Amino acid sequence: MIVHMNAHLDTCLNLPPILDFEASSLNTFWSYPISVGLVLGGRSYYWEIAPKPEWTDWSDSSEKIHGLSLSHLKENGQPATEVCQQLQEVIGTHRIIYSDQPSWESLWAKVLGLKNLEFRDVRSLIDPRRESALIKTISRFFKLVDLQPHNAKDDAIAIALAVNHLM
Repeated sequence: MIVHMNAHLDTCLNLPPILDFEASSLNTFWSYPISVGLVLGGRSYYWEIAPKPEWTDWSDSSEKIHGLSLSHLKENGQPATEVCQQLQEVIGTHRIIYSDQPSWESLWAKVLGLKNLEFRDVRSLIDPRRESALIKTISRFFKLVDLQPHNAKDDAIAIALAVNHLM
């Protein structure tokens, strides 16, 4: 686990947990999580996940998007069971987790082994009059804070900053 203290996240201390996964592909039956980013309590957390032996799905086109190779994950990723345990420890008593794609995040959370969590759309945290600005605001924070799209940590940070800005 990598913990980042990001000065930009100081404004997000009171946000609920915001999570983002990157995955082996967008195959709903075989894909698995390869990295996870979490923003909670003004900090960001990041894990790269070594695939379990039974996780064999891989998409070269997804790799081009997220930039993590299968060999890198096998060599440098943490075992999925360790990531699951550490993630549960960081999440603590929170049972509601927010993301911009709750159905996908919920799927990959279950594949990872996370239990008893409910995933909700971050749009429910935003002032409804400003909800249509979410995508543009996320994009703006990627540029303002020099974040890399499709990196789970950076995605979670950009989403948290945008939500905080639009609340």
